[in-house]
Amino acid sequence: MGAVVAARVRGFTLIEVLVVVGIIAIVTLASLAGARPNPVSRAETEARRIATLLELAYAESGFRGQPISWAPRPGGYSFAVRGADGEWAELGAETPLRPRALPTGLELRGSRVVLSARGLNPPAQAVVAGGGAAFSIRSGLLGQISVQRLHAD
Repeated sequence: MGAVVAARVRGFTLIEVLVVVGIIAIVTLASLAGARPNPVSRAETEARRIATLLELAYAESGFRGQPISWAPRPGGYSFAVRGADGEWAELGAETPLRPRALPTGLELRGSRVVLSARGLNPPAQAVVAGGGAAFSIRSGLLGQISVQRLHAD
């Protein structure tokens, strides 16, 4: 009689899938930005890139079990986690949430946003502007991120 050998099937975890989807979205947006040198398109692409990274940070905060913050800085933006000393420490270059520089000609306005998969997040807004256009990135209470073009009055 033959012995039945059970094969162990290993799938992907949710965070692995989310990281891959986030990387694909970032690479896609980066390639689109290079194909359209229009400053308005660059501002929109960068706003959507930031929104995608914010969604990834929200998911990552649930995986880590700790909040992740996003903050603009001169010439770009970065993501951080609280260190043992209670201060925000930027995430390194080995992660999709690495510090990033803004493309030339774009401006970023906003303040630190803390994303946590546990509990409610206070609503926040940042604005990417360039080429005479501005795009608002908004986060909601439960981590929803949206991008809208702002129209001048």
